Amino acid sequence: MGESKAIDNNTIAQVLSAIADLLEVKGEDVFRIRSYRRAAEAVQMAPRALTEMATAKELQSIPGIGKSIAEKILEIIQTGRSSQLEELQRELPATLLDLLKVPGVGPRHVATFYKELGIETVEQLEQAAREHRLRSLPGMGAKSEEKILKGIEATGAHKGRFLQHQVLPLADELVARLQRLPEVSRADYAGSARRGAETIGDLDILACSGKPQKVMDYFASLPEAKEVLVRGETKTTIRTESNLQIDLRVVPEECYGAAMQYFTGSQAHSVRLRTLAKARGLRINEYGVFIEETGERIAGASEEEVYGALQLPLIPPQLRENAGEIEAAQAGKLPKLVERKQIRGDLHVHTRASDGTMTLEEVAEQAMELGYEYVCIADHTKSLIVAQGLDEKGLLKQKRQIEELNERLEGKVRLLSGCEVNIMSDGKPDIDQEVLLQLEVVTGSIHSGLDQAKEKITERLVTAMENPAIDIIGHPTNRIIGRRAESAMDFEAVFKAAARTGTALEVNCWPERLDLRDVHLRQGREYGARFCICTDAHARGQMRDLIRYGVLTAQRGWLTRAEVLNTRPLKALLKELK
Repeated sequence: MGESKAIDNNTIAQVLSAIADLLEVKGEDVFRIRSYRRAAEAVQMAPRALTEMATAKELQSIPGIGKSIAEKILEIIQTGRSSQLEELQRELPATLLDLLKVPGVGPRHVATFYKELGIETVEQLEQAAREHRLRSLPGMGAKSEEKILKGIEATGAHKGRFLQHQVLPLADELVARLQRLPEVSRADYAGSARRGAETIGDLDILACSGKPQKVMDYFASLPEAKEVLVRGETKTTIRTESNLQIDLRVVPEECYGAAMQYFTGSQAHSVRLRTLAKARGLRINEYGVFIEETGERIAGASEEEVYGALQLPLIPPQLRENAGEIEAAQAGKLPKLVERKQIRGDLHVHTRASDGTMTLEEVAEQAMELGYEYVCIADHTKSLIVAQGLDEKGLLKQKRQIEELNERLEGKVRLLSGCEVNIMSDGKPDIDQEVLLQLEVVTGSIHSGLDQAKEKITERLVTAMENPAIDIIGHPTNRIIGRRAESAMDFEAVFKAAARTGTALEVNCWPERLDLRDVHLRQGREYGARFCICTDAHARGQMRDLIRYGVLTAQRGWLTRAEVLNTRPLKALLKELK
């Protein structure tokens, strides 16, 4: 893992996740496995670097991290190693972790593949699938082999890329450090990170400075720099411990806007702009917009100038994918995208009553810190045993507790009673209808049978949306980016049913989910569907930290404030709910 100075929260979280994965492959206790997964999530969302914490006791102050795991984290920080992970890797091939990255392949599959066929690598798994050797294994078949082959292909598409939460907090921090340098007048990040893409290949940072060499020296000496790949007068490239490549370019003030546009991309968007420029006798690049015939620069200091030279309004970075945004800009029909500050509450938060780590009081406190008007308690229900889901009696008891707490809160924030009810194989909830109708906000989610046929998944979702007690469909496609493909469904039928029944579709903020994804949001809004942006928070800090990822996805899906249910004031929200 290298020297401790280069260890960041992402690296620690990756180690904890790897331990959890290998424990699951071994068939260890499910609660022990879950404790490592919770700890990994808590580390990723921690508000400060864990390397700044000196003791295991201090690490335990982070919700989700107990004494035993705190000591293991301290070992990683102090030595750059994890003796537990190394012990597991001596018992099991480390390459088994790569198999878990294949969508549709879980720890039980990996254990079976390894024990029955000696499969240790993705290459061996692919060969076995192509040779039809998997279908004879318990729980497998021809469709399973086909799904695995497609999953391997999908995994390859994400190889070498990072999820948003593995990059954006670091990008924020590095930009803030650069902005504090007296030699730097301005700085920001660009590329796919700025566009809010669900995965990020590398990080591009731009800065303005009259003393670029000093800025380059500072950047190359960052503690995050495991390796300096390029060291130049105006560009330096480093690689972090987690193998993220970061490029810093110092550009003149008069070129800053043009450089931001150019390095933000996307490539397809920029190519369209160059085509428009050429038709007007102009040339556009990272240095500015120029009159082709004379070479005179007519724009470049700001992005507004660059787009204005092409007679376009500024196009938000999240829309720059050559997916109709230029035509919308030309027609004056760019959407006014929903903003984070417009979110008035969170409709999907878990507590200790199921698989969360917060009490009702802690949820209320966090909501007040965020300035929210309301937050819905959406704990799991009884058929999701692994999450210790609540039964009817438990939900009604929690409803009374919420009502009592609301009285004590005296209107500072309103907790809404609810649940994340399981949608069963017939599309019905696993909780009595009479009880669900007593709750204020009910989210229905599918947690089993995720690989059913397209028609079956669609039928389950439509049946659930037709239920008058279900207000929201949670993480509708159930995908895990790079690990689990989305469930097959007829999106047109789902969106039409959502619009017809008034059921909101969730934009789940977990960076591993971002479900619904941007392309589906844009499709859904065309059918008149409504949405909500929810964190699915399980621990303190996640309501605050995760919302940005859902908002970015909503923006990339062209969503406006009017299309997002939880931008409503409390009174309007309750009126619109089913």
